[in-house]
Amino acid sequence: MYFIDAVHPEHQSQAVCGWIKKGVQKTLQTSGKQLRLHFAGALCLTGMKIFTEEYKTVDADAMLDFFKKLEKQTEARIIYVILDNARSNKNKKLEEFLMSSRIKVHYLPPYSPNLNPIERLWKILKEKTVYNRYYETSVTFFQAIRGFFLEEIPKITDILKCRINDKFQVVDLNPIKLAV
Repeated sequence: MYFIDAVHPEHQSQAVCGWIKKGVQKTLQTSGKQLRLHFAGALCLTGMKIFTEEYKTVDADAMLDFFKKLEKQTEARIIYVILDNARSNKNKKLEEFLMSSRIKVHYLPPYSPNLNPIERLWKILKEKTVYNRYYETSVTFFQAIRGFFLEEIPKITDILKCRINDKFQVVDLNPIKLAV
């Protein structure tokens, strides 16, 4: 079972949080351009397997290519895929491919990224490479993002296992007792 989503990190500083002494003004430089990268990713919680591909844009053709490559990555008889309702994930090309594919698609409810564990991987990506950082050139930014996938992920397996899981907290409703 794979959870799939796309991420589009952009070469733009993002001030998120940090400790600053009272009375000290802290600035974070920003770039004038907002170039971005586009990745499709798949996460299998069993063994924390992560599969990503970079594309010029994430559209119907990119997702079709991604699904074909994902199918080659595993020998499983059936590959269950859980993903959101993005336009790139629901199109005729993909539907035609899925008719003869080992991949079975299940869509998340609309507006529920919290149900897709790969979103937590994207959060860690931003924490490690984007938040509170300034990259003078797009080249150094692109190197940092690509380096995360190639070099950083193997080093942070414990963080991934702790933060990316399918252990959802059950929240009990507090029933309202009406006076009769």
